[in-house]
Amino acid sequence: MKYLSAGQISLDKTTFPDGRVDGPYQGGTAMFGYGGIRVWDDDCAPVANIATDFYDYFGDWIRENNICCDYLKEVYEKTHLTNLVYEESGKYENRKTLEEKIDSAYLYGLSNCRPEQIGAAAKGAKGVYLYLEPKILPFWKELARIRRETPFAIMWEPGFSDCAAQMCPQLLEIWRILRPEMSSLNQFEAGALFGTTEEEEIFRQIEALEIPYFFYRAGKKGAWALAGGERWFVPSIDVRPGGPVDPTGCGNATTAAAMVGWLETHNPVMATIMANISGGYNVLQKGMIPRFDPQQRAQAIGLAVQHYDAFVQQHPEYPRLGYASSGAEIFNKALSAQGGIL
Repeated sequence: MKYLSAGQISLDKTTFPDGRVDGPYQGGTAMFGYGGIRVWDDDCAPVANIATDFYDYFGDWIRENNICCDYLKEVYEKTHLTNLVYEESGKYENRKTLEEKIDSAYLYGLSNCRPEQIGAAAKGAKGVYLYLEPKILPFWKELARIRRETPFAIMWEPGFSDCAAQMCPQLLEIWRILRPEMSSLNQFEAGALFGTTEEEEIFRQIEALEIPYFFYRAGKKGAWALAGGERWFVPSIDVRPGGPVDPTGCGNATTAAAMVGWLETHNPVMATIMANISGGYNVLQKGMIPRFDPQQRAQAIGLAVQHYDAFVQQHPEYPRLGYASSGAEIFNKALSAQGGIL
């Protein structure tokens, strides 16, 4: 497989600021990430540990979309349940009782894939999206060793059940060990980690990491692309009238899609546009994107071309940095390349 999405599988219950409760629905970081990738490329698969009852919940979706399950490993009995409680700002927490947290932590630990699983799946892969907490240094050292022996690009989205400045030193150490080609944080995570809400200071600290492409998520407003010492903001994209239904999983879907965009185009703005389009599909329903088909792919490419051309019109200096002057130019090149998207 060319692209992989590694993370967890879960059932997600969501509680909104108005008290409305939805779910549980099929979800999990590996599956939301998979959906973000699949909008753009069929040559992809999830990598995750699953429960015995996984196919009871996900079987129809798997069959209808012809999803490769070669890298799903059964290791526990009941699929992990999350209870996502949202604030008006868009920030959320996974709220549980102490007993539920103890049981959940045990199941969540079982659900995390191991470095050797990722390495085995990634042989011949172009890129791997990975959502995982910045903990357990031996995991990251082993994954870095595997990457030296089996080269593949990685987009790491650090996972956080809770985020605070005291976690920053270990996060910085893992970035140093892993040396990812791509990484991502959202605005709440970055503010807590770096101890500031000043965007300029946050960007300065991110740029000091020297990660080639950093996808900085700014909630429903959109996202920033940080690459090569430059910063570009790309607004959120509505892919269909009717507006958002549920934001759950958008961070995973957009970040995984940003990986595809960056590796296919090496154009930070187009990568971020592609990410926001995947996010636009992800918010249209509760749970995962239900179906992937050629019509959706054609619409996504059309939207990407349209929004890139509009961006270039608003930022005529962008092509002068060596980037394409039109979206059609980018996709014509990507589509004609051996192993390119589609």
